[in-house]
Amino acid sequence: MSENICLTLKERNKLKNALQNKVVKGEQITGKEQTEIEKYIEKLQQNKGEYKYAFEETSDMKNFNESVPDMKRKYDFELDTFQKQAIYHMELGEHVFVIAHTSAGKTATAEYAISIAKSKGMKAIYTSPIKALSNQKYYDFRKIFGKVGIMTGDVVIQGEDDLVTIMTTEILRSKLYQDSKFIEQVDWVIFDEVHYVNDEERGVVWEEVIMSLPKHVKMLMLSATVENAINFAEWIGRTKDQRVCLVKTLYRPVPLEHYVFCKKKEELPSKLILFKKGENTFLLNNYTEAYQRIVPKFSKNRRVKDQLHGVNSIEELINYLEHDTKLPAVFFIFSRKLVMDYAKKLAKATKFDTNPYKINSLFKEMTEGLVETEKNLPQISEVKTLLMRGIGVHHAGLIPFLKEIVEVLFSQGDIKVLFATETFAMGVNMPAKSVIFPSVEKFDGKENRFLLPGEYTQMAGRAGRRGKDAAGNVIIFPNQVLPSPKQMQEISCGAPAKMISQFYITYWMMLNWVCFGGDSLTQQMMKSYSKIDLFEMAQRNNLAEEARKLLQHTTTICENPECDHDALNLIKKEVKDIKKEITREIIEAKFKGGNNFNINGRVIKFRAGNEKRYFGVIIEPLDNGSMVYYFDEKKGINEFILFSDMIAIYQKQFKAKGGNNYSEAILEIENNQRQALYDRLVGFKKNRGKEPFFQPYQSEKKRPKEYSSLIQQYNENIKIMKAMPAYSCVAYKYGEKEDKAQRQLEKMIDEITGKYKMNKERVDRELNLRLEVLKHFNFVDEHNLLTLKGKVAKEMVSSDGMILTNMMFDGVLNRLEIHEMAAIFSVFVFEPSNESQEELIDHFSYQTKSLMSLVDQYAMEIVDYEDSLNLEYNIEKYVKLNFGLMEGVALWALRKPFNEVIDSSATTEGLIVRCVLRMEQVCEEVIKAAQIIGNEELLNKTTQLLGLLKRDIINVKSLYLRDTAVVEGKTHVESFKTINVDTNDDLEVLCNENNGEIVLSDEDDVNEISFDDEDDVNEISFDDEDETSHTNNKISETTQPHNEGEIEIDF
Repeated sequence: MSENICLTLKERNKLKNALQNKVVKGEQITGKEQTEIEKYIEKLQQNKGEYKYAFEETSDMKNFNESVPDMKRKYDFELDTFQKQAIYHMELGEHVFVIAHTSAGKTATAEYAISIAKSKGMKAIYTSPIKALSNQKYYDFRKIFGKVGIMTGDVVIQGEDDLVTIMTTEILRSKLYQDSKFIEQVDWVIFDEVHYVNDEERGVVWEEVIMSLPKHVKMLMLSATVENAINFAEWIGRTKDQRVCLVKTLYRPVPLEHYVFCKKKEELPSKLILFKKGENTFLLNNYTEAYQRIVPKFSKNRRVKDQLHGVNSIEELINYLEHDTKLPAVFFIFSRKLVMDYAKKLAKATKFDTNPYKINSLFKEMTEGLVETEKNLPQISEVKTLLMRGIGVHHAGLIPFLKEIVEVLFSQGDIKVLFATETFAMGVNMPAKSVIFPSVEKFDGKENRFLLPGEYTQMAGRAGRRGKDAAGNVIIFPNQVLPSPKQMQEISCGAPAKMISQFYITYWMMLNWVCFGGDSLTQQMMKSYSKIDLFEMAQRNNLAEEARKLLQHTTTICENPECDHDALNLIKKEVKDIKKEITREIIEAKFKGGNNFNINGRVIKFRAGNEKRYFGVIIEPLDNGSMVYYFDEKKGINEFILFSDMIAIYQKQFKAKGGNNYSEAILEIENNQRQALYDRLVGFKKNRGKEPFFQPYQSEKKRPKEYSSLIQQYNENIKIMKAMPAYSCVAYKYGEKEDKAQRQLEKMIDEITGKYKMNKERVDRELNLRLEVLKHFNFVDEHNLLTLKGKVAKEMVSSDGMILTNMMFDGVLNRLEIHEMAAIFSVFVFEPSNESQEELIDHFSYQTKSLMSLVDQYAMEIVDYEDSLNLEYNIEKYVKLNFGLMEGVALWALRKPFNEVIDSSATTEGLIVRCVLRMEQVCEEVIKAAQIIGNEELLNKTTQLLGLLKRDIINVKSLYLRDTAVVEGKTHVESFKTINVDTNDDLEVLCNENNGEIVLSDEDDVNEISFDDEDDVNEISFDDEDETSHTNNKISETTQPHNEGEIEIDF
């Protein structure tokens, strides 16, 4: 082999084999075959966010029947394309992420996943974000599959042969941590409403569950439209090292038409002005017309400060909808109070045909077993009376069984108008013909703002009943505020929400990670969606470390003694230094009377801020530099370059098309001009060795000796360099290329490993400091193993495990009375509405305030220690304490009537019931903890408390868990008859029916609806009780004997 060829050892061996021992002399070996270094450079240069696991299915599935010949479930309708796509990939055993609008048919794919599990003799799990949705799905799936279980904390129905178990995502998380064996028989997990990962409070749970599921479990994720679904799918794929198929459809079975409601004028053909048709067709002129007609009236309206429409306006809209056959309708309203106010106003003015016997039957079924005071609660009376008028209400403040009655009656067509908050849009398929927005503005807990596009789309999607309506109607019914045309276009046509991780580390999470061992805490953390960038960094870091090892073993060999590579490198360096001096002289000549190089179109070579070298043209001369236009790859960049960053200044001057200066054309340069400039700079770069430098002096007389000497040295060195044997040695050129690649790779390695190290250290620091907190409070020992205290805290899923466990081990819970324990448990689970609790808490008894201080003390011990470690913390996120129901639940634990609990609380009946139900879960966890530590006294007290909580109105069985005939209204069907409910007189007639129990005329009942027939009364009057009534039911401080309800703390 020719001795003038020198390669790396690895490449030389490759070349020998390729040439089959032939002598190569004088040939140009260019080394076009990619070297190992170049391969690593290419791998490390791969774009971040490259999708290795996630892919979108776009096939039309025309060959679906051949692809899936053995369907595990038969459907009595033709499947839509997206459903076929999902089923095909489920059959392949791949995770599937389905993105579709409300009512598009996502549930059919869930049914198929359950059927696949059944065909294998395995089970499926169906998760939902809320208990109400879980109950509804239990009812639906029970009709389809028969053997169905449900676990929602307050309800557990489970059998060995259940095909599918329905549970909230929180329950699944607990099961995965506490009973890992149960998942062994699970084939599919279905996540409904998976876009809930965006929820600030609970989104972390979805990530935890996905991270924790074993690899044999396949996931079907169902979501409303989100913008970056492919990123989320890629995260899942990376976490599981498995493929994830994304199935998307914009298809709506019932298309939507969006209107603004205007009072009809002679020139208007209709009261409804269409402003959007289909998915993205915004009719700007139509909306602008509506806007110009409506907005000027707001400032003239004397009721402008009233958040409600007047009764005449509501009646006008309802009459129009009824006449135009656009009922039933759902009004979405963003306040529980306004929901009730709107419903009462409509009940005053409007009548609908209803079946009171059917309504009575449901109420009788659900209230059977309640004490009389609970049967006659104001909320029950109000909702029942509204339903008798064909009007429903639905919000989180309702008692759960009332919401279920409303849902069932609405789904069966017995409610014509439903006033609901936003949560109704997240339920099962209960569409209406029309959706009404009295406002598209809401308070989100921080500020008043317009609806986000995803929020609007989710609620609007409730319009249109598949198989019944040709189109769904979405109607803006403005009262105070109407968005501008630009704002409304963004609300109705804007991009959907992105899936954004809400992941954060909790101490309970860390206790479980420590318990299960396996991956390090950092590795666990890196699996989260929030750390997808760090996960990717880790992979690139591993690749960079591999490349570093390659560089350590890469050497270059030269076997030709005539090729003095070192000498050539020295003269090249000298040439480079002389070129710098020439450039400096050219720049200084500008200030010494020489020619000015700094003009438009001058070609220069320079060093940019990223230290890379570029060729560009001057477009604007400045005093200490120039504005230069250049290309990074093919992206045109306009940047200021200092004289000191200029490497070479050439004689060449470019002109824009038409002979203009580039300074005049560059900011509005057309694509063809930009391409022409790019091509000219590329050609210049290739020919730069032949391009002369700028001559700052036209005559030799004016040229300084120093400059002439530099030019002479430069030219002489160029001649010497070209005459050297090494200069024409192909091997040298190859080695030079390798050296350049090696330097590039070294720089990339340093950047990647440095960035990864910095980010990993930040994660490690937080995890180690939180681990130090757990050790300080004796939850984890010095060997990072759970202590007895840690094992107890791990059981506390529904509360703040650290606070409650510390209180338990300090003996505090043993010394409390049962109702005092109830008060403390409520602090961890009560979720108040936006209304302030401060005024109520100010009226708490001294004993209750002492309990508050006790809980605060334990919470601040943790926060203060975090602060001492300089650990970033968010007390609202890590310690969620709400004291508003302490006295109310204490009364309930003392067996006081529910109406007294209401009077002592500044919140709604539904939130009270929800709090007590969650307290039952806390009790069950404390019972388990007491068993672990052998605390018999605490076990007995908590068991007693659990029995006191589970009674009367708190213990009403969900309507969806009852016999199907009850839910479908088939009980006593022979006595059903339609009665036209008109005035109070008609309602009083109903009171005489044998199986009717409506009482609307008792003068002594201050909570009944008063129908006032005078024209100047615009709403139903619900007489309020004394505002200070809640102070009359306080738990006695000292006036009552201890066994009558005194809260007394004795430590």
